Amino acid sequence: MRFHTFPLTAPSISQPPKSLAHITSVRAHRISLRHFIKCLRYQRNPSPLHVFPSSFGIAKTPSSSALLVAPEPSTMPNHGGHCLYLLASLLRRGLPSVALSVLDRIIICSSTPDALAAARYASSLGLPVDPARLLRPLLSSRQFTKASQVFLSFTSLSISDPSLLDSMLLCYCELRDLPRAQSLFDAIIKLKSLPSLASYGALLRLLCAKEQLSHAFSLFIRMAGAGVLPPESSYHVLIPRLCSEGYLNEARFLFDVMLGAGIRPSLRLLKSLVYGFCKGQRMLDAERVCRIMKSHGFFLDRTLCTVMIHGYCREGRINLALDLFKELKERIGCEPDAYLYNTMIYGFLKLNSVDEGWELFHEMVGCGLKPNVVTFNMMISWYCENTDVDFALKLIDTMKSYGLTPNLHCYTAVITALCKAKRLSEVQKWFDEMLDCGIIPDHLMFRLLIKNLPCDHKLWMICKVLDGLSRNGCNINASRFVRLCTSDSDEELQREVKLLFDEMAGYNIIPMKVVLHILLGAVCSRGKFSIAYLLLENMVEHGSEPSISNYNFFIRCLCKEDRIEDAYSLLCHMRRRGVLPNLATYSIIINSHCKRGDIELALRAFDEMIQQGFRPPVDVYDSIIRSLCKAGRMEEAVLTFDRMLEAGVMPDDVIYTTLINGYSKMGKIVNARYLFDEMVDRDIQLSSHAYSALINGLTKTNMFRTAGKYLRMMLEDGFVPDTVLYTMLINQFFKKGDVRLGLDLIALMVRNQVQPDLITFGAVISGICRNVSRHEKMKLSLAVKLEEARCLLFKLLSRNTIASGRLTQNIQCGTTKEKIELAREYIQLLPVVGLVPDLHIYTGMINGFCRANMRNNVNALIDSMDKAGIVLDQVACTILMGAHINSGEIDRATELFNQMNRDGCIADNVTLDTLIKGYSIAQRGMEALSLFHMMRKRGLFPSKFSCHRLLDCLCQSHASDLAFKLFEEMVSHGYMPQHDKYNKLLFMLLEEEGLQAAHKTFDMMLKRGKTPDHEAKKQLLNMCYKHGEYDLALVIDKNIPVYE
Repeated sequence: MRFHTFPLTAPSISQPPKSLAHITSVRAHRISLRHFIKCLRYQRNPSPLHVFPSSFGIAKTPSSSALLVAPEPSTMPNHGGHCLYLLASLLRRGLPSVALSVLDRIIICSSTPDALAAARYASSLGLPVDPARLLRPLLSSRQFTKASQVFLSFTSLSISDPSLLDSMLLCYCELRDLPRAQSLFDAIIKLKSLPSLASYGALLRLLCAKEQLSHAFSLFIRMAGAGVLPPESSYHVLIPRLCSEGYLNEARFLFDVMLGAGIRPSLRLLKSLVYGFCKGQRMLDAERVCRIMKSHGFFLDRTLCTVMIHGYCREGRINLALDLFKELKERIGCEPDAYLYNTMIYGFLKLNSVDEGWELFHEMVGCGLKPNVVTFNMMISWYCENTDVDFALKLIDTMKSYGLTPNLHCYTAVITALCKAKRLSEVQKWFDEMLDCGIIPDHLMFRLLIKNLPCDHKLWMICKVLDGLSRNGCNINASRFVRLCTSDSDEELQREVKLLFDEMAGYNIIPMKVVLHILLGAVCSRGKFSIAYLLLENMVEHGSEPSISNYNFFIRCLCKEDRIEDAYSLLCHMRRRGVLPNLATYSIIINSHCKRGDIELALRAFDEMIQQGFRPPVDVYDSIIRSLCKAGRMEEAVLTFDRMLEAGVMPDDVIYTTLINGYSKMGKIVNARYLFDEMVDRDIQLSSHAYSALINGLTKTNMFRTAGKYLRMMLEDGFVPDTVLYTMLINQFFKKGDVRLGLDLIALMVRNQVQPDLITFGAVISGICRNVSRHEKMKLSLAVKLEEARCLLFKLLSRNTIASGRLTQNIQCGTTKEKIELAREYIQLLPVVGLVPDLHIYTGMINGFCRANMRNNVNALIDSMDKAGIVLDQVACTILMGAHINSGEIDRATELFNQMNRDGCIADNVTLDTLIKGYSIAQRGMEALSLFHMMRKRGLFPSKFSCHRLLDCLCQSHASDLAFKLFEEMVSHGYMPQHDKYNKLLFMLLEEEGLQAAHKTFDMMLKRGKTPDHEAKKQLLNMCYKHGEYDLALVIDKNIPVYE
């Protein structure tokens, strides 16, 4: 059969028929067309449609609208050839619209390759193929795969139809092809259009299914900015997924938008919010969702109540937890189960309310509920933590009577408590029992044992573990472990490491990560960090990658030994191995920086932690805030506190106490009281430390009556004044110069059977020495307040009836000699009570000797410090430098400063400030100025007193330029020069013809309400007249400021 040659372009259908024969031919063709379409409609077998193979020959066509290439009809089987012939015949007869209808039907019913072949052939004939016309029938019949391939064949064409792109966006969402869906979304936006709600919602659901929740939320924000909100169903998909992945801020935002749009939330959505907020310790948000649940007619079931109660207990809000618990008990069919009772017991134990915990325990048993292992683990752990290990051991027997077997958690608590109590024989007994039960220690137990066991018992512990492993078929040579843990030869250690891992790999029974943890603990405790690195390398060589817990353990050991640079090197090595830091890693690094006082590095690690998607826990925030408070950076501490609240982290009593203590030390008692009241309002359990911190701040600011009010509240809440409170009060009264009251308080403390600790003795000794050379008379108003404070404190603190008179009248402490002897007596008392003097106590004594000008005693004391292995720090060195300066020995002070630097003792701002003052007194202004610039480079600034001393020194040296620059820096820092220093500088500048500098000095002081004396101003005016500066003279005479 031969085919005719078809025209490449369709004839115009607008031309009128030329003859009746032509009309008849067209009618006959329409009849055959109807017959053909009917055949296609009923065609079920796809085999006839394979007449359009995609592999036919390709030839270029002159048609500009051709898709690729037209097939040769002569190569087609019979039915396919007729189909193509029909298309060509329709075009030849001027019926392109009918031809397009036929093409649509062919594409719908064909396989994808055949449909594409037909479209190419039609295009080669000149039939205008509209992509939208071809795709919409496929999309409406849900033939998405075919629609995708047809669409991709049009990629060379520029498609600018937003509705078509939107349909294809929906198509790719159905095909779960996220990259192409996102590409189409961007293409729609570039056309300055927006996707339909259906495709928008489909894209959101696809992003959730692909776990790209941050992108889903960004899409929501982008569309909301254009005024388009997603369909209702999208909220119910997106919000629960955000909650489950911890995107709580985003979930709350979407929830608020949903409520604002008047969409009713489903029960599933509300539950997901409650679970998410409780898990994220955002109980205020969880409470709000619960209220919304009730307003929509839903009620809290037992599961939700349990989650809420657990959240309250974790935050210490036990009253709210108890109210909800009682409400649940009154409901029919919602009676508490064992898990809920365990949750409530956990809440009471967390607050040290063990009696209430036992009441719930007995109530649970009375209700017919059997305590489980978790119940006993909590009780045993609490008694172990509170040093009542004997009762914890009795609980294990009770536990066994219920048919329960202790687990690893239980053994860890008991054995650790026995280690701390030095009951080593019982440690061995319980360790053997644990191994006999087939329980092998985990990394947590290893860490606790290595921390608490004496060095000579760590080896025993390792051998015991190996013995337990050998019972399970792992016959590892224990002697190799012994040599590895005891040898001091690095060469021998390296050899033993390789042999050990070869042996371990041969048995392949015990996980190498467990062995690695044991060995890391052993070698790190002996400071053999190079061998620890070797252990990691050998483990990798044997095909087992160290776990993140192995790396964290090693990093913690390095940080503990103050080897932070090595810790960072290990961190880099870990990253190169593909092991990324986790939450624990960042917490270790941040806490280490905070302990070392490197707050900037801690903040940098803190920011990186958040950028990596980790949510800092409460203890990390506490470390940051504590360090900022200690450094006096309270504004930053409060900003961090606010940042924590914004992140949904609920502060605990420790963080509040830290902030209260920081404000109290700075004398900002209003802020401290506000935070204390906020603790009460938030139902956060108050602690004795919170009360003590606030009372300390009130005492510092001489608000003794208010301090007495809070002390009374503290006693009414059942808190007994402890060593911390007594030490704070003793320290404050010594600072105020009332030595007798400080001594009476420590006597009252002992009488009340409150044991002083080393910090208390340090406060007493330092306080006495601080007042050695104090001879000025106390202000009458302060003396009256202190006597009132004495009466109030003795009334509140005395457990027996004790007169508020002096308890230490027989102690003589009036003269300098008597005070020094008294301080010595307290130092001699330390070994009697089992304490050893520390650096703080020695520093206090050095201060006393320096104030009493007893230099020989200072040298003897330093010698005794050397014998005890105690090295002077920058505080002690600063005290000694001050003594040298007061004695006119500036060279000895300089020598001591240089020795500090050689010993690696970094001078702080007080040290540098002291030396600046010394150089200024000694008229060595250039050296003082050099230290001044050193401080400025470190971000520090000398004290006002030192600046005045240095300015006076420079003026006396007639260094006018330097004096003027120092004056400018002082004023910019808020230091107002004394009037005589101001006049002296002005006279010096005028003498040296420095009219501009003199006028600027005059102007700067004038803006701060200060004017020179009459003579200085007169000379300044004369200088203006001398230089012909009459306008300037008028400005100066009228006291008009000029400079900005």
